[in-house]
Amino acid sequence: MTLPFVGHREIHRQLEGRRQAGRLPHALMFLGPEGIGKALVARHIAAALLCSEKTGPCGSCPSCQLLAKNQHPDLFELKPDGGRIKIDSIRELKR
Repeated sequence: MTLPFVGHREIHRQLEGRRQAGRLPHALMFLGPEGIGKALVARHIAAALLCSEKTGPCGSCPSCQLLAKNQHPDLFELKPDGGRIKIDSIRELKR
């Protein structure tokens, strides 16, 4: 599979192996300096999980199309507001 990012190959290999084995944890936290591609790797894993194809992400199924438009109902990105995740953001996520 051609990855849409450079680097993080070992992390991606481990996560992809766990995904294919059905052994991904219920949550993942990506930490590190700004600009190293954490969000890109996280979105790629999310796309693979939500894709209709077993080898996903295919980029062409309805699920992948919704992801490309940032309209997939099963993907919610929680981002810090002013450097912190606010309690109101958590409450909204729970709803």
